[in-house]
Amino acid sequence: MSADEKLGLVYVPTGNATPDFYGGQRRFFDEAYASAVVAIDALTGEVRWKFQAVHHDLWDYDTPSQPTLVDIPAVSGVQHALIQPTKQGETFLLNRETGAPLADVRELPAPQGVLVRGERLSPTQPFSVGMPSFRGPDLREQDMWGVTPLDQLSCRITFKESRYDGPYTPPGFTTSIQYPGPAGGFDWGSISVDLDRNLLIANHNRFAFNIRLLAREEADRLGVKPWRGYGAPDYFGEGAQTTIGAQAHTPVASMLGH
Repeated sequence: MSADEKLGLVYVPTGNATPDFYGGQRRFFDEAYASAVVAIDALTGEVRWKFQAVHHDLWDYDTPSQPTLVDIPAVSGVQHALIQPTKQGETFLLNRETGAPLADVRELPAPQGVLVRGERLSPTQPFSVGMPSFRGPDLREQDMWGVTPLDQLSCRITFKESRYDGPYTPPGFTTSIQYPGPAGGFDWGSISVDLDRNLLIANHNRFAFNIRLLAREEADRLGVKPWRGYGAPDYFGEGAQTTIGAQAHTPVASMLGH
């Protein structure tokens, strides 16, 4: 979290509503403050404002780090701002008194095509078009890399066999590519600002994941255990870089590879 003592506000970055990768059972109040930055009055606990960085987050795109507070000179006087980096590689520049964007934010169309019963998708997602994006260009087959030609060929085949419609490609029962993946973009480190030189200093990732959901019946037949997070010892099927786990009380299990 970050805090402005003069304004009496605490700025809280929030996680996505549980579970990851499937949101068909979420209620409206589960997601009201999810994947957002929320300004809370430090004395009363009242919510002053919120800014949601992802709508109906299916990608584990929780807001990963504290916002950086900075005062920006402007024609009308000093703007009390905050900069919120995200796993999507976006940097949102907001007025820290009101939450209003100080750089252009646009709701742009997001990929559609629900492949899981009961799921829904947001038709748009917010993009911080007035600030630099750190997510990198959309992936192409020729961008696939390998130590040897056979490694690169394997990556090209995986890319061609996977669904990839750019940012916010939804997970489904066939393999899709999430880029940036759940590790970012930005993750826990946030960003820094050099006030003397007016420089934003960013440490970010360009890290893609493969995601595939399994129907509950298939997961039960395979004896899939509860998912315990990245790097958990329970691997299945596609090598040591793939983690699979049941998602309790949902119709799916999830398989992640990177």
